[in-house]
Amino acid sequence: MCLTYLAYALNERQSGPIFPWTLGLMGLRMRNSKTSHFTNRGSYFGNEWRVFSHKAKEHLTLVSDIELCYWLLFLEFDPNVFSFSLHPPARIVLNPRPRKLHLTAELMLKNGELEWHLLCSSHQVESSATADARALALENDVKLKIFTPEVIVPVKYKICSLLKVAACLSAGKHYSVPPLLISQLHTYSVRNQKGNMGDLIDDFQNYDVSLVLYGVAKLFAEGILDVEIAPYFFSRDARWIHI
Repeated sequence: MCLTYLAYALNERQSGPIFPWTLGLMGLRMRNSKTSHFTNRGSYFGNEWRVFSHKAKEHLTLVSDIELCYWLLFLEFDPNVFSFSLHPPARIVLNPRPRKLHLTAELMLKNGELEWHLLCSSHQVESSATADARALALENDVKLKIFTPEVIVPVKYKICSLLKVAACLSAGKHYSVPPLLISQLHTYSVRNQKGNMGDLIDDFQNYDVSLVLYGVAKLFAEGILDVEIAPYFFSRDARWIHI
């Protein structure tokens, strides 16, 4: 698939459900459902996703729809996250008896601090597993964050746009993107500090628009640019700012 076609598809001003052909276009793969209750409200979040993480530089398996949303919002495109390990090896809690603690992710923030994440349903927030996580985090002087679907719902409007950014980065890894373009985009953002996507694309008209969009997505993922998410990340009207 050529990046020009990808750029056209990403710029379509359509919203709504994600259909199977769109998943293929996005470079994301949804596996057969492992249907299970994630929340105590009877909602199903059973899809398993295979994605490419630009930040981690590897393919990841996300075990539910809610974990896909969590990854997009709080790992892959959080500008404060320098690196992360998803589903790290279990840690051992010794007291009152030895047992395993499975964290959702361990992070290194850009300020050098470590952070642990635990994704769970709302009725598990006060469970023994979260109590173990809190105690172990305190013991290791690490900040612990607990995420539930209720934390994600207020920012769910960002998810479709971030899926498209992830798709662009996934597709771009198969192509030779001129390093000079990335450098020029970075210099451009430092010099101008802010602007809109339309003017940026016009100012880089010597490059294929798909490569420019990939460059913007890359700088966004690396926390160099902040781009207006809603309603369309790749819209010519979308505003950007240098961080």
